[in-house]
Amino acid sequence: MKDMPMMTCGHQANSMGKRAGETEQRPACVICSCFDVDPNPPDLNERKARCTFYGKRTRRNECSVCSKGDGTCKCERPSTDNLAFFQHHPDKEFDEFYCGCWSWN
Repeated sequence: MKDMPMMTCGHQANSMGKRAGETEQRPACVICSCFDVDPNPPDLNERKARCTFYGKRTRRNECSVCSKGDGTCKCERPSTDNLAFFQHHPDKEFDEFYCGCWSWN
């Protein structure tokens, strides 16, 4: 979702929701059940992200990189919060995202 903030869980907000007992919807991460926006979003310049399935066999389904070659995911992109299911990992060499190698459904 374009223009959604980074959350304290490291994911870009991927939904709008509300905690139990609240009435106002706000950015949320449905993966981690996180409602806390990161007040100091990370600087993603000079960082790279790899698909969750990087180095693993895939179905070579809906990814232009994985659909070619030996069926092993090799998707690596510059880190940006516009990547699907992006998650920043400040303690690791690479951030994480999903390229579509196992389909979108």
